[in-house]
Amino acid sequence: MALSQFLDIESACVILEIAHRFNAAQLKRLSFEYILSNFERIRTTTAFIELHRDCITEILSAAVQRINS
Repeated sequence: MALSQFLDIESACVILEIAHRFNAAQLKRLSFEYILSNFERIRTTTAFIELHRDCITEILSAAVQRINS
């Protein structure tokens, strides 16, 4: 959870991948929320472009669910 203090536009995707790899559910949820809230700025970062395919799929699924809610 200490990593959640460092969530920002540049680090969010890196922290999400770490949370994904280590099954850190709460950190992953916080990272998703941050990414979804700042998606317009994050989607153009190198970290987002290089993000693991599974993470991108989850982000896009969460975004669609949020739109449909």
